[in-house]
Amino acid sequence: MKRFTFFLMLATFASLIYVYEEVEAVKIGYAIRKQQEIKTRELDHARSLQYNIASLKSPNNLEKKLSLERIQL
Repeated sequence: MKRFTFFLMLATFASLIYVYEEVEAVKIGYAIRKQQEIKTRELDHARSLQYNIASLKSPNNLEKKLSLERIQL
């Protein structure tokens, strides 16, 4: 009877460890997905800023701004 109780306790302990590891794996998966979403959002924002910089530096845009402010070069 003691052996059965020992093996039952051992199996319960092993099952608890397994469940704990699975829960931690799911938590890590969620954290990874959140970080990937943040990375994607930041990359989109960086592309948007690069586009804005390029459009602000474009000769046509500069010419329009200068003519609106009536600056002659």
